[in-house]
Amino acid sequence: MGDEEKLSEGHNSVIEVSKQYKNGSRVVEDDTESEILAVHRFPEGVNPAHVGFNASITVNLGNYESVKVGVLVSLPAYPEEIDDAFVAARNWVMPRLLKEKKMAEEKLKGRR
Repeated sequence: MGDEEKLSEGHNSVIEVSKQYKNGSRVVEDDTESEILAVHRFPEGVNPAHVGFNASITVNLGNYESVKVGVLVSLPAYPEEIDDAFVAARNWVMPRLLKEKKMAEEKLKGRR
C-alpha cells in the first residue's frame, strides 16, 4: 500500500429539520427529516469531535395555531478545530431555520 495514509470509517455531517404544527395544545402534525450533508474521513486512529448547533423558533399564527420549527446540524471536526466547527454549524443553521420557518408558514397559509 506504500505511503498512503489509512483513513477511518466515514463520519457524517448531518442536518435534522423538525416542524410541529399545533392547534391549541393539540399537535396536528409532527414532522422530522434527517439528511446526511457530507461524509468526512479522518486518518486512522483519529477520533473526531462532533460539534452540534440547534436552534428553533415558535411562530404564533393566531386563532390558537402555532408552528415550531427546529434545525440541528452536527459536524465532525478535529478536536483543535472545535471552535471553527461551531461557528460553521451556527452559520449554516440560522439561515436554514429562517428558510424552513417561511416554508412552514406558507404551507399553513395554503391550508386556510
